[in-house]
Amino acid sequence: GLTLRFAEGAGMQVSWYWHRGGELYAVGTAEAPIIFTAMNGENGGWNGLYFYDHSDDVTGIESILEHCIIEKGNTYNLMMDNTNQPSQINNCIFRDAIGCGAYIYGSTNMTDCQVMDNGSDGLYFKNSSNAVLTNCDIHDNGGNGVKSESAMLNMHDVSLTGNGGYGMYYTNAHYMNIIDNVEIEGNALGQVAMDGGDITENRIWNSYTYDILGTIRVGSPSDGTYRRLTLMAGLTLRFAEGAGMQVSWY
Repeated sequence: GLTLRFAEGAGMQVSWYWHRGGELYAVGTAEAPIIFTAMNGENGGWNGLYFYDHSDDVTGIESILEHCIIEKGNTYNLMMDNTNQPSQINNCIFRDAIGCGAYIYGSTNMTDCQVMDNGSDGLYFKNSSNAVLTNCDIHDNGGNGVKSESAMLNMHDVSLTGNGGYGMYYTNAHYMNIIDNVEIEGNALGQVAMDGGDITENRIWNSYTYDILGTIRVGSPSDGTYRRLTLMAGLTLRFAEGAGMQVSWY
């Protein structure tokens, strides 16, 4: 398979500035993957793969990563900066970055991927409206397995194990969404953590242990209706000092 080796301080950027759409079609095979790596062989030895803000400005653009190994980046291996490209990330490995395995500020579909041995969070999602993870293995990262900063995640058949923080960390409880058959075991700080927040849509929380670090409020967005948080049998909520749960307000 093809290998791209980047010098220290170098990287690859897809698109730049307004309406300068760019597309990256990197499709390897199981036997011949496409490898993005550092020329010097060291973790942090290059600047990673960066999809710029306007990489999806042009109609019809679709970047794809399939059977790729992206490794040894500095702050990240992959950055999606306010873009939904690449729209498909399949059978890829993200490993050995000094920072996070992938920083995703947008929405994508990630299937059959491994994210491991990165120095910070495995996957960091920010402001994602509909990111989908299916059959992914996220393990042995220095930070959290998956971190959501105001990002809506749908996770199916995902394994979050052996990470140095939590399996999953949410900065806002509102975004704790669909989790289906997700294994969360052996993470240093626990299974799921959230900073608090206002839950203004119906939500179901599955049977994990949740560390609640700030107050959670459950209620409607002032439209005369109500919102429900359903807690499944076997679930544990552990509240930090000063935190709590409030149902309805004002």
